[in-house]
Amino acid sequence: MKSKERTILCILIFTVFLMPFIGNAASAAEVTYYFDGYDNSVAWPTNPSYMVDGSENTWASTTTDGEVQLLDGNTYPGTPPGVGDITKVELSVKAHSDRAGVNNITLQPVFCGTNEGENYTYDDLGEADTWSEWFDITNDDNAPERWTWEEIACLDCKVIAGIPELGTVHCSKVDIRVTYGL
Repeated sequence: MKSKERTILCILIFTVFLMPFIGNAASAAEVTYYFDGYDNSVAWPTNPSYMVDGSENTWASTTTDGEVQLLDGNTYPGTPPGVGDITKVELSVKAHSDRAGVNNITLQPVFCGTNEGENYTYDDLGEADTWSEWFDITNDDNAPERWTWEEIACLDCKVIAGIPELGTVHCSKVDIRVTYGL
């Protein structure tokens, strides 16, 4: 095989087999928002505003099992950061408890204020301040079939304390991570 033909063959192989992987990686981006509003009538009893103030170092807390705080606003500014489709939506919570291994926090997305989603529980609450894993809510039973930026704007979330025995659960922040095409 001549050198020119070999070069063309290598370019063809690269284009057919490797370019799709490079193209997909380069055409996606992530952006993170956080919940910055809550419903005063559905809130934890101690410092509920600390859960939405944007700080990871201030804490809302409760000692009541099943206590709910409804987060009803987030920092998405209203202008999409990209033009491509939303491919993934995830939630994460920063929390701790004085009863490591006993208490938990459950996040329940509420889609556009009406459709309650599945429960996503952070069981590994310790005494140290830690973030949960990212919970993928993209294909939740009640999630939109096709996510739009309007759904990000109106996404709410219930934060539910799990305290089966005595103790206190603390929460400082709930983040939303969105993966989208450029």
